[in-house]
Amino acid sequence: MTTKQITQLGMELTNKDGGATILRNGSLASEGFAVGGIMEFNYFQADKSPEKLASYVLDAVACIEECTACDAFGFWIHNSSMYIDAINIFQNESEALSFARKNNEIAIFDLNTSSEIRC
Repeated sequence: MTTKQITQLGMELTNKDGGATILRNGSLASEGFAVGGIMEFNYFQADKSPEKLASYVLDAVACIEECTACDAFGFWIHNSSMYIDAINIFQNESEALSFARKNNEIAIFDLNTSSEIRC
């Protein structure tokens, strides 16, 4: 899947479901614990046209793809802003929480149950 296709899928799922974690191959992540903290972008949606927002998000995904060795791309909306994050996926909750705390994250996301776990 291309960077543009990952971006489009991420934006579609985020607008529909509130967020998505997409692996580098374009598949949806469905198990493990997703942790950000390496590289994050956020864009206030209200002051951008859909086309401009899509352009910014595409640039963010491309940057994450080129500049990190992350496992996946995280997309979500909070307080009218769209966030795109470089995501590492852990199979062990303790390791995920440790990594999150080390990188000053406030939470991890349990992909198995689709729930947030505060650090």
